[in-house]
Amino acid sequence: MPDDDAARAGEMAARPEGVAQRLRTAGVVVVLVLALPVGVATLLDDAQGAVSAVVGAVYGLLIAVRGGWRTEVSLVPFLVVASVAAALTHDTWAWVALLGLLGVLAGYASHAGRLAPVALVGAATCLSPPAHGAGSLLVHAVLVAASAVYVGLLGRRLGLPEQVRGPALSRHVAMLGAAHLAVVAVVAAWLAQRSGLAHAEWLPMTVFLLVASSAGVRVSDAARHRLAGTLLGVVVGVALSTLATPVTARLVACVALLLLVVAVTQPLWVNASLTNVLLMMVLSPTGAGAAELGETRLVATVAAAVLVAAGIAAVTWLSRRADEGAPGTTPFVEAQTEGMT
Repeated sequence: MPDDDAARAGEMAARPEGVAQRLRTAGVVVVLVLALPVGVATLLDDAQGAVSAVVGAVYGLLIAVRGGWRTEVSLVPFLVVASVAAALTHDTWAWVALLGLLGVLAGYASHAGRLAPVALVGAATCLSPPAHGAGSLLVHAVLVAASAVYVGLLGRRLGLPEQVRGPALSRHVAMLGAAHLAVVAVVAAWLAQRSGLAHAEWLPMTVFLLVASSAGVRVSDAARHRLAGTLLGVVVGVALSTLATPVTARLVACVALLLLVVAVTQPLWVNASLTNVLLMMVLSPTGAGAAELGETRLVATVAAAVLVAAGIAAVTWLSRRADEGAPGTTPFVEAQTEGMT
């Protein structure tokens, strides 16, 4: 889009009618995206099945936005296989190895400009619930697949682009990125298992989300904004939990927050803040235990940021040495990135 068109679009977005239009669109998206998970939860009366459907729908939407609806649909088999493998290996060393493998694949996908959508598959995999028998495993696979395909086709109807590519990096720096993300994902998964905390899977999930906000081995503005917004959102969410409010009022607030999360995608730190306030309220609908949830989220976010930053520092040094020996290639540390929407 030319600069003058972008400026005009920004001015229109700032007008009341622009905001109202975005909220209306957000309302449609929320209703359509959540229709399948809510329907599944109602028909099956199965909390674990509902979680599977929600993970497939929400992360399917994120992948469709970041990579295009056709890319999202093409990644559905990958998402299903990874989710089933995570359910089978939950709380074992194989789960740690699986996330490391996903780190390799996501990092190397930057060679084709596909880092963000593949990293989001890794984040979704972290949330796969443990399998309780072959029946529950089959239900999990079907629900993840159906939700993700449904959202991909919905993205097509809503006018999302077919494909969205990030910067395509040279092969040798993509391999460095794969090694970086693999090591960081393995360490994060191992720490999550050792911690014994509820929702410890947030640690490796946050690693994948931070990496998905970047296009190379560097701490991008998008990653910094997401980190700052996450910390602010957790603090606000815990503070709100101290207020004595009826459950009905909290549910209404959750719906309003969900609309804002979909409608207000920029600035990124605002979107991340709203998302984490919503997360705190959904996981603690009565306010009980919100402080513990907030502590876990803070620990996971800070630990993920430290791990990613440490890995970036090491790989940046290695990538510079590699670039010196491969003139004419695009240095990984100089790759441009766009904010996550």
